[in-house]
Amino acid sequence: MKNPLVVGNWKLHHNLAETVDFLSRAVVLLKSYTDVKIVIAPVATLLYLATEKTKNSNVSIAAQNVYFKSEGAFTGEWSVLNLTELGCKYVIVGHSERRQYFNETNETVALKVKTCFEGNISPIVCLGESLEIRKTGQTRRFLQEQ
Repeated sequence: MKNPLVVGNWKLHHNLAETVDFLSRAVVLLKSYTDVKIVIAPVATLLYLATEKTKNSNVSIAAQNVYFKSEGAFTGEWSVLNLTELGCKYVIVGHSERRQYFNETNETVALKVKTCFEGNISPIVCLGESLEIRKTGQTRRFLQEQ
């Protein structure tokens, strides 16, 4: 593997003050790690702040989600253009909780990946199975379908 990717997904954790404090320290502490790509995915409302705090560092910022349309009446969604304008280089798609709680499917995840490639943002695609799938020995099939 040429450059491993290490991603910290903050989910719905960390407020503005915590983000400023963490990123201010992280860019200093992580600057010597040049053989790994470091990516942090903060809460959506802190994306711009995070990209500003990590400018000129080896820490990149990812969004935790994206919509597969570039514009329209999609309240609360983010487009690839929105994210790249904010300075995001990556976006995470296919979260198990997005699949579980928001009924995302393999098809919608595929649309998001396609949109990311078209918009020059790197998708980080999550794959995974539930404990129930694992216990039934269906992990390989389940992951292949994803």
